[in-house]
Amino acid sequence: MFTPLKCPRFVEQIHFVVYTRWGAKVYEGTGPTLSWDGRGSDGSVLPTGLYYYQATVSFAVLDRNAPPLVLKSWVQIIREETSLR
Repeated sequence: MFTPLKCPRFVEQIHFVVYTRWGAKVYEGTGPTLSWDGRGSDGSVLPTGLYYYQATVSFAVLDRNAPPLVLKSWVQIIREETSLR
């Protein structure tokens, strides 16, 4: 499960998008928390590989015009083979 560390700031909303290394969007979600289980938007299990993500985080702050924080990075999914033939 891919979850962020607890942060003392007041997170209002997170828009989270995951892409393959070729730029195809495989997951998109929005909500007050982030908890991505390595599945695509259609619920399919994503294969082992390198994925890039962008998280746009809006905070509950006094300045309502404050821009959101945009975080970009990567995550590697490693799946254990359940049967070797």
